[in-house]
Amino acid sequence: MDKKAAIELSMDFLVIIVLSLVVFGFSINFIMNIYGKAKGMQAKTFEDLDRQIGFLRCGTEQVCIGDKSKTIIRGEMGVYGIRILNVLGHSTKFKVFVMPAAVNSETDINYQNHPIYLLPKEATDSNPACDSGEARCVDIDPDKSSSFALGVEVNKATKSGTYVFDVYVKYEETPNVWKPYGETTKYKINVIVP
Repeated sequence: MDKKAAIELSMDFLVIIVLSLVVFGFSINFIMNIYGKAKGMQAKTFEDLDRQIGFLRCGTEQVCIGDKSKTIIRGEMGVYGIRILNVLGHSTKFKVFVMPAAVNSETDINYQNHPIYLLPKEATDSNPACDSGEARCVDIDPDKSSSFALGVEVNKATKSGTYVFDVYVKYEETPNVWKPYGETTKYKINVIVP
């Protein structure tokens, strides 16, 4: 009987050890899942806060570009954010387009043949049409704002330097008559290629 009791006790001990390890493993997995979700929530909260701070920084400016300079590595894409606040008192159509500056002041590169691709597509004239694919157009109600994204893709052949682009924001005063909107006729964004 002693031998039988010892074997039963050993088997019970092994079952308890196996169950303890399984429960311990599930506990570790459960804690890691909670930690991963909490970390994701924390990151999302900080992203939301950053976005709100960007809008706070704009205040009541008619045209606000969040970050005017960005470092973009060759072969990658960056995004600039623009917010337009309609203070004209009536619903108005606005358009946004980008044109390269005539010459890069640091490297004297003519932008017309430069391998930096812009969205909306860089304009070929100083007042492109909304349906040309060169400008983004939107109707904005009075005292409301709308946000735009300007995408910049840097080709792998781009030389290092700082490249300046002009961002134009215009509103339709009367049908097919566009006027500059905001504090200046054009805004600058800088693409820094390391």
